[in-house]
Amino acid sequence: MVTFGENPDTHFFSPNRDILESYRMLLEKKFSEGEIASSLGFHGFRNKKVADIGTRDGRNVDAFRHLGARDVYGIDPNFSDLDLAVKTGKLDRKHAIGKKLDQILPKMKGYFDVAAVLNFSIPILERDQFVEALYDVLSPNGEVVMTFVEGKTLYHTLPILQRYFNVRESRLTKGTEDGAHAYLVVATKKPQNSIYHG
Repeated sequence: MVTFGENPDTHFFSPNRDILESYRMLLEKKFSEGEIASSLGFHGFRNKKVADIGTRDGRNVDAFRHLGARDVYGIDPNFSDLDLAVKTGKLDRKHAIGKKLDQILPKMKGYFDVAAVLNFSIPILERDQFVEALYDVLSPNGEVVMTFVEGKTLYHTLPILQRYFNVRESRLTKGTEDGAHAYLVVATKKPQNSIYHG
């Protein structure tokens, strides 16, 4: 595990700024060229088709656009959250997909260049199916960026991810406390013939 022992920059978390906006700005910085995500091998969002999986109200869509994404789709089975993303203009109806990831296959198989899964919270019994679907929706050179709140969730999910992806991970925040976006994973697709299904 690569560790970058730094606290989130305090200027992101001012009393006059909404906490979600502060986290969006912080993530945008961490995903920028030359920052922590690229040091883990991530090639960035520029000119990429991005799947924001678990988009909720589209709170991170602007960050992906600011980082140069060509197209951003929000994928979330929670219709009320997704509807809010559309009503606030974060997403249009074409780019708001109200389904679980495995339900959009095979129509979008191999479609996305980058999948972003922020504050990963997939139930443990659904993780194998989720990671397989994640692999399937990505193009051959597709990449994943994920953040985790809890180290325990990260370490239980890593073996599943490692079956399908080459994975690098880091802690985003200093210390031992869990919290929003505390851990970062960057993953690239393995060739189909090297996946172990046992």
